[in-house]
Amino acid sequence: AIADLDTAIELNPQRLEWVLMRADLHRRNQAFDKARNDVSRLLNRNPDLWQARYLRSQILADEGNVSGAIGEMLSLVRGQPQNLSLRAELIQLYVRDKRPRKAVEECTKVLNTQAGHPTFLSMRATAYINIGKHKLAIKDYETALEKVPDSEHMLNNLSWILSTSRDDELRDGKRALELGKRACEITDYKAAYILSTYAAGYAENGDWENATKWSSKAVELSKQDLEKASTAEEKKRQAETLEHLENELESYKEKKPWRERQETEENNAPIRVGRGNPAT
Repeated sequence: AIADLDTAIELNPQRLEWVLMRADLHRRNQAFDKARNDVSRLLNRNPDLWQARYLRSQILADEGNVSGAIGEMLSLVRGQPQNLSLRAELIQLYVRDKRPRKAVEECTKVLNTQAGHPTFLSMRATAYINIGKHKLAIKDYETALEKVPDSEHMLNNLSWILSTSRDDELRDGKRALELGKRACEITDYKAAYILSTYAAGYAENGDWENATKWSSKAVELSKQDLEKASTAEEKKRQAETLEHLENELESYKEKKPWRERQETEENNAPIRVGRGNPAT
């Protein structure tokens, strides 16, 4: 595809959308220098081409400079506050950069004008989980599921909280199993992390036989995912997931339910908004 675009652009260098397409392909191919060169070419022609600046943010994130990606995305969001796709991307970058409270803040801004939007309710719930606010996460997931009842992501996450929260009054093993089973059905029992959640529901109910059974299946699927991983980053992520699932399995073999509360240490490093202006 890149070779074809090279030829097309050489014949018609005015077609900026072709240069943008090639830049994105270079990014996906991890040829970041070439991707940046194409983005610079685009912005030299049109400094306000937001698609090129969006791509520059993606390149920064892929290279590990997530704070830089946030700065670029913040600039875009301020210029297009009604673009919900850009705002969702900004929120995901906040979570990735260990800034869950900023993610909550941005989600709330959107929900103030887009009340009940399931995507942003789900994203805020995920951010709440990252700061240990399970009660608020449950409320957001329940509201979102009223509109998107077959979201395996939300079904899974709500089931996980109801099974594993350290807040005794929030756990509900029976409901957790119902939600976990539905998530498994939607994914045809082929997602390791969802089988892990299903196992946690059984453990919360004291059914150690089924907890061990489904946790073992989750471990086996995770091993397969690790074997399929192609990049170093993906292999590392899959290896970490497998280790976590193996720890869960050992806990159930010892007849101990899993308890979890994520409290991400907030990254408070300053963010510079795109074009070099310091963030406030």
